[in-house]
Amino acid sequence: MSASKVRAPPKPRQPRENYITKVGQKKKKPEEVVVVEEAKPEPKLFEGQQWIDRGGFEMRRPDAIDTIRISSQHKDILIQTWQLMSVHMAESGTKIFLRIFELSPTVRDVFNYTTPGADPEDVANNPRLKYHALAFMQALDDAITNIDSLTTKVAPVFINLGKHHIHFPDLKGNYFDLFCGAMMYVFREDLGEAFNPDTRMAWSHMFDYLLQHMKFGWELAIEEQRARQASEK
Repeated sequence: MSASKVRAPPKPRQPRENYITKVGQKKKKPEEVVVVEEAKPEPKLFEGQQWIDRGGFEMRRPDAIDTIRISSQHKDILIQTWQLMSVHMAESGTKIFLRIFELSPTVRDVFNYTTPGADPEDVANNPRLKYHALAFMQALDDAITNIDSLTTKVAPVFINLGKHHIHFPDLKGNYFDLFCGAMMYVFREDLGEAFNPDTRMAWSHMFDYLLQHMKFGWELAIEEQRARQASEK
């Protein structure tokens, strides 16, 4: 009698996940695996760009933004002194705009917040002016909060803020220089003895950085507007 063959034990069945096994129903196909491609990192702001494509129109971008680097020491000064300024943001913001109007009365007509020859007190209490001033100071507050991410978080915000100034058609480029001078005046007045040479230098660099990006955004918006107008012809 020949020796009986030894049968190998059956292989264990694989679990039938995602299948319907009820009688009379078709089996459900396993769920497809969706492969998500890793997002490519965004290029640095305007790095290597000589031309900007806007709706099929290529236009030369404004000159590269040239700002002074804000040192770690200056960042510490900005954070410390902003704690003093942020207590009265709305009031200080309004004072900045009033100082601009004092330096250049024609700018007040550009913003059209009051009628020509209006009393200064009426100008200061104009709701739209107060809203505009507070909005800028809140943007400045965000800039200080993100002071270690100036390129990635702060610069895009102020470029966009500058683009909104296209809604003031009579605005001129020197407005941004007036704005910087007015801010330095108000900060010196409000900070008092804390506005020492180091503080002055720190805020001078910060204002230069922010306003250069605002002006860039304003210039970019003008170019975009011209491109749209050209496409409609």
